[in-house]
Amino acid sequence: MKSFLQIFLLIFLGIGVRLNAQNYIKIYDAESLEALAYANVKITDLSTNESVQTISNDLGEIAIPFLNDVVIEISYVGYESFRKQINPKRTGILYIFPLDQVVDEIVVTGNTTETVAKESMYEVKLLAKEDIEKRAAVNLSDALMTELNVQINTDGVLGTQLSLQGLGGNNVKIMMDGVPIIGRLDGNIDLSQINLNNIERIEIVEGPLSAVYGSNAIAGVINLISKQNQKKKIEASANSYYESIGTYNFDGFLGFKIKQHLVQLNGGRYFFDGWNPGSYDRDVQWNPKEQYFGDISYLLRTKKDWFVRFKASYFEDKILNRFDPSGVIPKAFDDWYFTRRIDFTNTTNGKINDNLSLNSTNSFNSYTRIKNKYQKDLSTLESVLVLDSEGEDNQDTTQAMQWMSRSFISYKNPSKLFDFQTGIDFNIENGIGGRFSDEDGSAALIADLAFFYSSNFQFNEKIKLQAAIRYGYNSKFKTLPTPSLLFKYNVNSKLQVRLNYGMGFRAPSLKEMYLVFNDANHDIFGNKNLTPEQSQNLSASVQYEASKKLHHYSLGSKLFYTYKYNAIALTPDENNVFQYVNIAQVSSTGSELNASYQFKDLSINFGFSYIGLASQNSNNKFYFYPQMQSSISYFIRKANLSFSLINKWNGARKDFRISGVDNNEVEIVNIQAYDLMNFSMQKTFWKERISINCGIKNLLNVSNVNGTSSDGAHSGSNQSQIAAGRSYFVGLKIGTGR
Repeated sequence: MKSFLQIFLLIFLGIGVRLNAQNYIKIYDAESLEALAYANVKITDLSTNESVQTISNDLGEIAIPFLNDVVIEISYVGYESFRKQINPKRTGILYIFPLDQVVDEIVVTGNTTETVAKESMYEVKLLAKEDIEKRAAVNLSDALMTELNVQINTDGVLGTQLSLQGLGGNNVKIMMDGVPIIGRLDGNIDLSQINLNNIERIEIVEGPLSAVYGSNAIAGVINLISKQNQKKKIEASANSYYESIGTYNFDGFLGFKIKQHLVQLNGGRYFFDGWNPGSYDRDVQWNPKEQYFGDISYLLRTKKDWFVRFKASYFEDKILNRFDPSGVIPKAFDDWYFTRRIDFTNTTNGKINDNLSLNSTNSFNSYTRIKNKYQKDLSTLESVLVLDSEGEDNQDTTQAMQWMSRSFISYKNPSKLFDFQTGIDFNIENGIGGRFSDEDGSAALIADLAFFYSSNFQFNEKIKLQAAIRYGYNSKFKTLPTPSLLFKYNVNSKLQVRLNYGMGFRAPSLKEMYLVFNDANHDIFGNKNLTPEQSQNLSASVQYEASKKLHHYSLGSKLFYTYKYNAIALTPDENNVFQYVNIAQVSSTGSELNASYQFKDLSINFGFSYIGLASQNSNNKFYFYPQMQSSISYFIRKANLSFSLINKWNGARKDFRISGVDNNEVEIVNIQAYDLMNFSMQKTFWKERISINCGIKNLLNVSNVNGTSSDGAHSGSNQSQIAAGRSYFVGLKIGTGR
């Protein structure tokens, strides 16, 4: 009997030990004392070095499968990292502290090195990878369509263009990793040709940055930053996208990392079938388009923190502009537009010593655009190239090439309140084709060599001043020094004030100087006697940010004024022959208010701007128009599911267009207001290896916006294209995950 009781007791104790082998610990917010559900936890047994990864349940609980002392590591968005050695039998509760502020955003545009956005002398707007995905943005046009202070215009042949703070065309510099994108049509870069499949973030700086980046930066700079690093040795992804208006896209990425070496390959095909509202005509409002693109890059990060990158990229775009048949014979004309870009870029930067660092970017960019006209037999579907009166093929080829080299040295001594940067910027742009005509019949060419210098003065912890100047030589015209002066005052850790002055500079483009274009409807000529555009800009901004527990608030305001003189415009003479001339002064002024609120996985943003434009041709009268942007997003952590709704209201605005001889008559066009609203959902599976993104673009079904002049309504041909109607989209991405 005694032995039986001993055996029973041993079995009971054994079961008891087994039942208690797994202890439970609860995780709490140290400030709000709320349980934290779905926190990522890693538990390591110190005696065996065995580890497991788990997630806290709805009550914030985690099970400890070990009996000995363990190390617990906890990570949770918005909270400080936690690591502690504990005894599972003695510890039942763990507290982790929320971060005082949201994670700082890193920017490079306008700065010599990567800088926290709050510390930048320039106010930089940032669209991160997450923002791009929420907008289901395929190209730069999609990403900026709902951005405040941006106005998007669309043309079926010229593509999508923008204006920033009321100024567009050649006044906005668009760059890829600091390298200017070439190939402007009518002064604009086609934003729909700039794909975002390998872009980590988009940085926008409003106002002139000519002292830093030279020509074409009077209104501001948009800089796209591509993927330059990866965590895993091998990363790969494949992404497919479908949109109900006839869009079928596919792209892929592959990266190999071996110690400090990194090789990345990226490429894809985007296809749009064309769209027309309620009609099956051949001549559609939104022309069919097909794009192929790819790039390969090699990156080296040395042990001494030097960064070297070589990148080669290729882009091809084909647009089909179909016309309706005319006459009894079933034949119609087709215009094909071919665009090809080839780019090579080298970037090198690193520290020479403790105080000196070097940054160098060098590139070669080639741009080709070809137009062919064909006559198509609609019964046999055969196409014949159209010949001109001299029996030559009706082919129009334009080619531009750019060589760019930008290098500077930065000096910074943490123990001193002064640092500086100085460097050299060299650019050559060459234009080839029938539309370019130099004095001796050779290819058109402009060369520019500039020196720039800037100094930062840190008077104390609160006050910082930056003075910069740029001066150079241009092969075609006289240049002037381009200065800027920036003042930043940190009132406290939450409130910042910026006061900026900048002089803007824009050299005439090759087309403005050398263009020769004649057809049945147009006679357009360049002007070799043009002088550069210049501008004066003043801006002031206030930004307030604060955090309390898990609540993060942001409130900002901005005022700006830009006066541009020697503005270049295309104007007609008494024979209706157009030529580029320096004709006018243009002014842009406005204000902006923005606010944001974040709490855990909820994010709300609001912005309002009021921009006015004036010109010598409008008797210097300002015409103002409002814009309002709002967005809300929410992330359901347990389900790895996010929702996003974004809306931009573009208020009614006026546009003035030269319509008479000698620029004496101006037509005022009233453009109606419209809303652009997008809704998207994103769900991830299997440790983010699979991602599905779906939603609705253009919820309010805006297609065209009508314009009326002061003397009556315009014809339908003066409608502005906004979007291809309401559409539904779905995207599937499969990759190696986090």
